[in-house]
Amino acid sequence: MRRSLLAVAVAGLTLLAQAAAAQQTFTSLAGPWWFTISGKDRGAIVIQFSAPAKGTFAVEDVTLTDHPSFGFSRELAAFFTVPAGEELALDSNRSIVGELALVDADTDADAGVLTIVKGKVDKTFTSMKLKGTIEGANGPVAVKLKGVRPPDAFPVLSGRTTDGNIAGKGVKSKALDLSVLSDGDLGPPAYVWSAAGPVSIDKEDTDATLDGRIMLTPNFKAFGLLEDSSDFGEGPVKGKLSVPDPNSPIPKVGLNAQADPTLKLKGTLITAVDPILQVTPTTFDFGAVRLNDPNGHSHTFLVKNVGVGLLSGAAIFLNGSAPDFEVTGNDSYEDLDPNNPGVQIVVTFDPQTTGAKTASLRFGVDEGLGSFVVALTGTGGVSELTVDPDPIVFDVTTPGGAVQLITATVTNTGDTKITGQASLSLSTVFTLMNGIVPAVQPIGLSIDPGNSQDLTIRFTPPTTATISNATLTLTGPTAGSKTVAITGTTATP
Repeated sequence: MRRSLLAVAVAGLTLLAQAAAAQQTFTSLAGPWWFTISGKDRGAIVIQFSAPAKGTFAVEDVTLTDHPSFGFSRELAAFFTVPAGEELALDSNRSIVGELALVDADTDADAGVLTIVKGKVDKTFTSMKLKGTIEGANGPVAVKLKGVRPPDAFPVLSGRTTDGNIAGKGVKSKALDLSVLSDGDLGPPAYVWSAAGPVSIDKEDTDATLDGRIMLTPNFKAFGLLEDSSDFGEGPVKGKLSVPDPNSPIPKVGLNAQADPTLKLKGTLITAVDPILQVTPTTFDFGAVRLNDPNGHSHTFLVKNVGVGLLSGAAIFLNGSAPDFEVTGNDSYEDLDPNNPGVQIVVTFDPQTTGAKTASLRFGVDEGLGSFVVALTGTGGVSELTVDPDPIVFDVTTPGGAVQLITATVTNTGDTKITGQASLSLSTVFTLMNGIVPAVQPIGLSIDPGNSQDLTIRFTPPTTATISNATLTLTGPTAGSKTVAITGTTATP
């Protein structure tokens, strides 16, 4: 079995894209695809296609890692690569057809042929369904392939535990040293795994070893092989490798091996074996920001390596991100080790037009492995209110004196329209007016930038000497919240 123990962070299938920023928009079936194999076979394939030429789409090597397109077929009982230059085409019915030669990933010998007899891609070029056969030494078997685009971010699925479990007829252990690493020859979503430690076999203790390789489907099911073992032979493997809880991103592996006897192997991978990128915070909302603010609004993100080994990369915006967001200053991080307190990446939001803005900032890792995408949001334009007078103070009067009126002018000093409402707290002496009659509260506010709206408040002095108070409250979807104190004083002459 070929394997590489290079310390690579398995947190991103963005290695399959021609460029990380290009993953947001597709105009043809060109680019990276991740397929599940079903039907009479089980497995997965990762294929990158070139741009179309005369109705054909050629297989390419995976750009960011220089790995070939590859897969695993349980029917073939082998990992295989798809040589660059193999082609699929569109027939007269716009169906995808063609043959792809498959080469054994370990021996470079012919492994079989994948024949596509029917297929289609959706209008957004993000989903593909194919039907055909995989043919090896035992003849063709019918297969269905369901393909999706690899995600921009992917959980770390490598790791190690010294509490791995194995169980089978007459076999048990809860103390295996179980490791999962990225496959350095093929790249994610292929992984190598190994287990070693004390095992009870037919009630006798012995030191056992197991080594194998698996490949994931887009729903994180695993198919592969137990390629070598000290006591159980070899055989096909199926199971799952995933992060079951996104709030506690610790990967778990569970594999069933058709060995002698059939074995169940599982563990929670709590110890890092690769560099792992951590970005804090994972999302950020800049809120409402005034247009063309010379200072802009900035936020600092902290980038750390919480795994092992060294980690380098850079922060770039994905396609579709609003141009109002910008990385200012340093946009990269180099040779981060776990003892480094982290690198600060500053992002500025400087909106040029009003409205909601979004961006996706990809914190990448060299060679495309281990990326993390941070969602950014913000709103262009602010709603700011001023009220004149503020506070609202009526002239001192005598008990039972004449009614007084004050007009308060509400001005929009922001740069986006204010829509909201005005209301007066419960009072027996203060009244919010609509012309010459009391208003039905609340009164609506609709004020363009630089414009004003008048509100009239009536004060009816009580019959006893006292100081009366109330509050004018201005609220609304874009007005925010502002309160203005109101005071009226009655005093004995």
